[in-house]
Amino acid sequence: MKLKSETSKHVMDFVSFAETQFNSKIKTIRSDNGKEFFLHDFYSKRGITHQTSCVETPQQNAIVERKHQHILGVARAIIFQSHLPKCFCNYVISHAIHLINRQLIVILSNHSPYEELYQKLPNIKHLRVFGCLCFASTFVSHRSKLDPRSRKCVFLGFKLGTKGYILLDIITNEILISRNVLFYEHILPFTKIPESTSHSHTNDTLILPKHQLDPFNYTISTSDFQSTHVPYDQVSQTDQQLSNNQSIPPSNDRITRHSTRHRKPPTYLQDYHCSLLSKSSNQVFQAPKYHISTHLSYDNLSSRHRFFSLSISTNTAPTHYHEVIQHDCWKDAIQNELTALEKNNTWTLTNLPKDKHAIACKWVFKIKHKAGGNIERYKARLVAKGYNQIEGVDYLDTFSPVIKMTTIRVILSFTAIFNWHLHQLDVNTTFLHGDLNEEVYMKAPHGLNVQKSGMVCKLHKSVYGLKQSSRQWHKN
Repeated sequence: MKLKSETSKHVMDFVSFAETQFNSKIKTIRSDNGKEFFLHDFYSKRGITHQTSCVETPQQNAIVERKHQHILGVARAIIFQSHLPKCFCNYVISHAIHLINRQLIVILSNHSPYEELYQKLPNIKHLRVFGCLCFASTFVSHRSKLDPRSRKCVFLGFKLGTKGYILLDIITNEILISRNVLFYEHILPFTKIPESTSHSHTNDTLILPKHQLDPFNYTISTSDFQSTHVPYDQVSQTDQQLSNNQSIPPSNDRITRHSTRHRKPPTYLQDYHCSLLSKSSNQVFQAPKYHISTHLSYDNLSSRHRFFSLSISTNTAPTHYHEVIQHDCWKDAIQNELTALEKNNTWTLTNLPKDKHAIACKWVFKIKHKAGGNIERYKARLVAKGYNQIEGVDYLDTFSPVIKMTTIRVILSFTAIFNWHLHQLDVNTTFLHGDLNEEVYMKAPHGLNVQKSGMVCKLHKSVYGLKQSSRQWHKN
């Protein structure tokens, strides 16, 4: 569309397209309060319900807003790589939608939107690098014996309803559609030469050797040119061989130059100690993967506090289930978490209904330390992957009141001024005290005994990671 006034025509065309091509009736159309969407006579005639979001509340139409953000994100990536001018944004966005419709989506059980719509796998053999160099055959009736047999072009996508490629003629700036095209996907004609390049160039282009060019001696930018550093003695030897008409043996080894400049730490670290980990207070520290002591100074800390700080960076918690299953301490932590979940009637094992989908889950592991730095316990927590939830199906509202840090600071200030006693309350398995109103299914976690494969957990409690967990806990 070039104007918003075209909206009504496109809405009517889409309704007719859906009815004709897919034998489907449009029941509801949701939009913002733009006047171009108010087609009362058309909606009434078709029996369509028109829903509108509240003013300045785009989240009520979240699916469209998120998909619009997805399309623009892919389009930006394409235009950044191809370096095409923004005047070709309509081709860029069309190509982005073409790619998105053929990508696998987790929500669709790793199927593409194209496969879900047409019930068949999409053909991706025709896909090419957007903005790459290509040559299209000229028409036989428009050329003589000595005229070029092809036109130098740039690939701009695919033509809907036509088995052909949309091309931009570099010489004439003409948009054409052709089927007989030869692609050079490693060459992007609109790529500019970096200003810092030290190679010789003419008119902002770099002439490549003949063996790196296409048959039409095309000139490209330095982003497609891979240069290697050759030492001076090797250059002299090569010149001598050329002067004596000797052949130079080919070599695939790339000689890389390494800097011999003396390296030293930055000046802002001159007041800090490095490699502080050592034997202290009869405690042996194992060197961590990344020394925090290279950036922090512990000179003013007591030995007890120093031991606590170094223990946190030394003992790192695992991130994957297969890493912890071999250790008894982590196996006990997983079993304790599963026992707590079962005692709170968190879920019921059942078969997944056909019209439902199950969200995934994962184990999160953490090491709890005492004030002296000793390990207090190993903790494992089961967390649902709430980002796979679908709004309106798996959850409705997510809002819950949260205390502000300003309030906490005021309480701590009064505690210090009046010398009050301060007590901290830690509620174990907090979110398990919240009941779910929605019908949510979760895949069985690792370590849970399941009667038969394929069974899932129907959640009754708001486990950690769900989008509505905080709200359900606060309501109950």
